[in-house]
Amino acid sequence: MKSLQEVRDRMIEIVGHADRLGFINARLVLRTGITLSNPSEAVAAGDVARVLAALKDMGYAVESRGQR
Repeated sequence: MKSLQEVRDRMIEIVGHADRLGFINARLVLRTGITLSNPSEAVAAGDVARVLAALKDMGYAVESRGQR
């Protein structure tokens, strides 16, 4: 994943609806200082990596798709 938009889209896919991102996003901001509420914000690749690592620590395997 290369952008916050991709991360946000995947998180919505995981939780089922954008309205459910509130608490996850709050924890993410506290851990990284980066929000998914403004996915068009330009961030460095290292920042996206920090977001992915924080989400993984919170139990969200954003990068894995599983089998369907």
